[in-house]
Amino acid sequence: MSHNKLLPILTIKNILATRNKFPLKQRSRFINNKRIMNFQIQLQKEIWKSVYKDKDPNHTFISFLCTFLNIFQLSFPIKYKNYEEKVIGLQKE
Repeated sequence: MSHNKLLPILTIKNILATRNKFPLKQRSRFINNKRIMNFQIQLQKEIWKSVYKDKDPNHTFISFLCTFLNIFQLSFPIKYKNYEEKVIGLQKE
């Protein structure tokens, strides 16, 4: 049995991509000096017992990461902005 079989060639012509039915959203985080200072204060206020109490390095890291990301996401929340998608026309022969 040969593994070198020829596959059929698919040719596509005159494709027009239509608009998305759902609005597209751009995600961003607004970071400024005030928010950075708040983030640092929240990290300092955090009680890190859950990180230090576990002896398993994997659990310790996961605990740290969860706590850190929680504070990060609260300090720098994601903002969503709508933007329109352009119609894309493709020509292939």
